[in-house]
Amino acid sequence: MKLAAATTFVLAFVIGVVPFVQADDDAPQCSTTTLKGSFGYTGTGSIVSGASILPIAFVGTITFDGQGNATFSHVLSRDGVIIPVGPIYTTYTVNPDCTGTLTAFNGHLVVDDNGKEYRQIFQLAGAVITVTGRRIRSTED
Repeated sequence: MKLAAATTFVLAFVIGVVPFVQADDDAPQCSTTTLKGSFGYTGTGSIVSGASILPIAFVGTITFDGQGNATFSHVLSRDGVIIPVGPIYTTYTVNPDCTGTLTAFNGHLVVDDNGKEYRQIFQLAGAVITVTGRRIRSTED
């Protein structure tokens, strides 16, 4: 009897639920063209310097050309000392799942909100740095 009940449950589940399970047609599909235009960004983190851990923060702009090239510059505060940085020219990739890389600083990124925003983490020895960028305007503006 228990076997019959279990079989009935499995059969009802397969007939009732499985037909409604399908591939997510709304899953993001990204490419380098998804990340295009000028973005404002902020970053925070820390850098190990000798026996000290120094806080850092920065704000700047980056322009992605939609073809895998980018240019950025920012103003960095490292332990309270202001340092202008850039312009720096780099390359980037964006995968179909909206993850990607930024060559400068060995950055790993995620594109969000249909290319209007990105989040990034740098992979640098002795540093933990995260960045969030939001599109200011597209290159067509």
